[in-house]
Amino acid sequence: FLARDSIPLELAAGISMLVSGLNPLLCWKVWDRLSFRLMLRDTELQAYAGLFLASGALVAWNLCHTGTYDAAESLRYSAGWAGKIGGETLNVSAPGHQAFTLREPVGVVGAIVPWNYPMIMAAWKLGPALAAGNAVVLKPAEQTPASIHYWVSLIADLLPPGVLNIVNGFGVEAGKPLASSPRVAKVAFTGETTTGRLIMQYASENIKPVTLE
Repeated sequence: FLARDSIPLELAAGISMLVSGLNPLLCWKVWDRLSFRLMLRDTELQAYAGLFLASGALVAWNLCHTGTYDAAESLRYSAGWAGKIGGETLNVSAPGHQAFTLREPVGVVGAIVPWNYPMIMAAWKLGPALAAGNAVVLKPAEQTPASIHYWVSLIADLLPPGVLNIVNGFGVEAGKPLASSPRVAKVAFTGETTTGRLIMQYASENIKPVTLE
């Protein structure tokens, strides 16, 4: 787990690229530990509620339960896909020939999440990307970075270095270079429409796929 607030984004993405070919979460034990550590005890939930109140998210206690447990369940769902992502071998009309499909990681995925449900939004993006063998550079909303850092710290020791990176900052200083970087192969964004248009514009400089919500 690498928190980056002053290190250039290109360096963060470069570290991720080194491990973009890994598939670190094919092991069920890792997934079980990832999701289990998000099932926080009541005392930790109370501390976590304080982070939400301090960082300005919605109703704290509701978010603790909803965000924590839903995030854990989301990771468990993604775990089911980790061993099922593969290609197909197809018979073709040419005698002595076969065709096959091969699914490979795209590389580095840039994930940008909003302020209101930061943890579950992050889990929805991180789980599928990591299960497919990608590295992730995650940018939390500038209003609510503390909660993201807290829950990711619970699983930091389970992930190889460089697989998950966090970039803090406002849209222009962090979101724009993340979406426009040639080292980031795909961008997933949840937020408002105006910013989504900008994300598409930045990503179009390198003709990379974008998922918008």
